[in-house]
Formats: sequence, C-alpha cells, structure tokens
Amino acid sequence: MMGDIYILGVGHNTIVYIDLVEMCGYNVKGLYHYNNDMMGKLYWGYPIIGSFETLYSKKNLQGLNFALSQGDNDIREKCFNEIKRLGGNIPTIIHPKAIVSKFSKLEEGVIVHANAVIDPDTKIGCNSVISFNAGVCHSSTIGNHCFLSPGTLLGAYTIVEDKVFMGICSKSISGKVDKIGYNAYIGADALLTKSVDPNSIMIGSPAHVYKSK
Repeated sequence: MMGDIYILGVGHNTIVYIDLVEMCGYNVKGLYHYNNDMMGKLYWGYPIIGSFETLYSKKNLQGLNFALSQGDNDIREKCFNEIKRLGGNIPTIIHPKAIVSKFSKLEEGVIVHANAVIDPDTKIGCNSVISFNAGVCHSSTIGNHCFLSPGTLLGAYTIVEDKVFMGICSKSISGKVDKIGYNAYIGADALLTKSVDPNSIMIGSPAHVYKSK
C-alpha cells in the first residue's frame, strides 16, 4: 500500500484518477471540488470533503499526498503551486500497464496513463500528464504542466516548453520539430512538420497556425 491520497477536481475525469491511483496502491481518502456546491456529496462512492479554498486555508499539508485530475494546464498549475506552497506531496504516478524506460527522467507529479510509452533519454517536467496510448520518443524533453492527450505521439529530438497542450492523436515528426513553444495548443489529429511558436494554436495535417492565443 502506497498510503492515503486526496484528489483535486470533481468532474468526468476524476474517476479515471481514482482508478489510476488505486491500481498503483493508494487509498483515496476524499475529493476536493473547486467550490463548496458539492461538499458532503458522494462521487462514485467517494466523499467530497471540501473546496480548493478549504484546502488552501490549511496552514500545513506536509505528509499528505494529492493527485490533480484537471485537464486544463492553467488550473492544474495553480493547484500544483498551492499544494507545494503548503508542503503537500504530489507523487509521480505511473499506470502498471505503461512502459517507462529506466533511462528516462520524470519530475514530481507526472501522471502516466495506461499503455503510454516513454522512451529512453527523455525528460518530463513537473505536473505533466501523458494520457493513455501516448508516446514520447527518445531524446525529447517535455516541460512543466503539459498535457499529451490520448494517442499523441511526440517525435524524437523535440523540446516541448511549459504548458503545451497536445490534442487527441496529434503527432510531431522526428527531426523536423525542434521546439513546441510555451503555452502552444496542438489540435486533435494535427501533424507537426516544423517548430511551433509560443501561444500558437495549430490545426491540420500538415499543421498550420489557426490563430495565436
């Protein structure tokens, strides 16, 4: 048993995280919603014990484990920073059916879902999510607070800066995409054939700039 854990965020994706952490040996003690509207209710049989404000008002979270279930990078980043400010622990959690090379490096709070593959000589920054069936090819680096959706394939030799979102089944070509810039958004099924500027929204195959954030 890995110990107790609390999950932040109550929505459609929360049950995925409950399933994940229990498969990895954690015991879910309770859930926190973004406001107090659901306090005292049950979600899939698990108690909603407070809001983010309730949690952040505590003086010390040392010794407590948390998992962040939000898909929105901005929200997940804020939660991560608040939990860390209060001394809480956000463990890296890897699904037992994921393949993660011993020659890769995963920072604090990384989530790796089922059937994801993390190649050797890769680095994944704090609080980033690698969804099911996603792949990270060798010699690539992913920044902090990123999200790779199901079926994403990140090619080799690529630097992904912080807070990048890659949509379902998006892909980048090894050796063609040197960098995906800060806060870029890659649309579903997009095929990247060149580097991406910060804050760009990319769509299509080959991908082109739809607009900037």
